[in-house]
Amino acid sequence: MVKITPRNTDKFLKAFDTYMSGSRRDRKKVMEIQARGILKTLLSVTPPSGWNSSANEGEGEMIKGDDARKQGEAAVESDIRKLFQVRKKRPKNPCDIPSVHKRFRSSSDGRVHIKLNRGVIDKRYHVLASDLNAYIALKKKQVGILTAGWVEAGKSIGGIKAPKWISKHSAKGSGKITVSSSRITFKASNDVPYAGQVADFQRRITYALDAQAGKLERQIENYEKRRMKKSGLPVK
Repeated sequence: MVKITPRNTDKFLKAFDTYMSGSRRDRKKVMEIQARGILKTLLSVTPPSGWNSSANEGEGEMIKGDDARKQGEAAVESDIRKLFQVRKKRPKNPCDIPSVHKRFRSSSDGRVHIKLNRGVIDKRYHVLASDLNAYIALKKKQVGILTAGWVEAGKSIGGIKAPKWISKHSAKGSGKITVSSSRITFKASNDVPYAGQVADFQRRITYALDAQAGKLERQIENYEKRRMKKSGLPVK
């Protein structure tokens, strides 16, 4: 298990305390709302969703929803085809496709970063076309498992909605809010086995926390404007 703690929680905690100072709502209920917001943002930044710096003519854009699913499926197929060359007839000594794929996958991001046909000699493994296509189709269906860990984490705090290609997976995750007389704590865990291998997950989690803090700050600002307007004071 890899434990990731956001680098700076000050912005969110300050916004939460400010919000609660002017609210009569139960703080656990408020934290449940905030926790679901954080997890929803994590859905949009967990691979295959996330920021694509090369998109939009180099200006970059957030890839999510069906576009993220298609991008993930395309990446899966591209990675697998780097390793295999199809044959119309079954090879005399056929390889085990899943084992070969697993051997060449990176431990940090799960991608294949090598092309076996690069250079003079083609080192790709020979496989029957139908076998390779069936394996690719199987792996494409697994796109979204990592993100589904956050969906599972949200079930104990009211649940969060996700596209079917994510929610269809039975992934492991957990979430819990603990309240004492002096503090309130929210913990979430994505227990998909390779979650800890995702590159830059720390930054993604911190981004989700900061994004939720921004939403809280805007709610506080709108509340202050409504209160000032009601009192007759000028509102900028």
